[in-house]
Amino acid sequence: MRLFAARGYAATGIRDVARDAGITTAALYHYMGGKQDLLLTIMREGMHGLLELARASLREATTPPEELAALARAHITFNGRNLLETYVGDTEIRSLDDANRGRLVKLRDQYEELWADVIRRGVESGDFQISDQKLFRLAAIQMVNGVAYWYRPSGERSLTAIADEFADFVLAMAGCPTAKSPNRNRAPKGRAKAS
Repeated sequence: MRLFAARGYAATGIRDVARDAGITTAALYHYMGGKQDLLLTIMREGMHGLLELARASLREATTPPEELAALARAHITFNGRNLLETYVGDTEIRSLDDANRGRLVKLRDQYEELWADVIRRGVESGDFQISDQKLFRLAAIQMVNGVAYWYRPSGERSLTAIADEFADFVLAMAGCPTAKSPNRNRAPKGRAKAS
């Protein structure tokens, strides 16, 4: 992940990966078929982790505003705790071959459907004032995803405080009457390992 994040997939050779891992190239091929397999594994594990944390967060919420805030918090928490994995997942999807890109897009679609379902139910209940649900979903996900590009654990604000603030932003964008998100200052439970 570190090499792909620093150099990019195309500029990272399999020998570089083996050298940094402290093993021979032959040993590396024993564990994977090639560099493409390694990239897909990194990206697939990242999407599975994000899905797992998002689903766990939704189980703790009871209303569409709580669920939307939970999704925003989970996304920021996962990305903040997995900065390299997130960066590689975002920037290197273009490096996957067609078949592998299709596999990853299916996972991404499952994740986006969690957001779409919450948004749809929130509009139907009158909790959200959203005219274009797809555009809102894309904007909200892009906004919370962007935190991974500038967040640093050594920064001025904690990841939990940032997640709370962005959850409030997402609710405000949704036209939710309650500007402050429920369950503030509580990190999502579930898989969110540190990179």
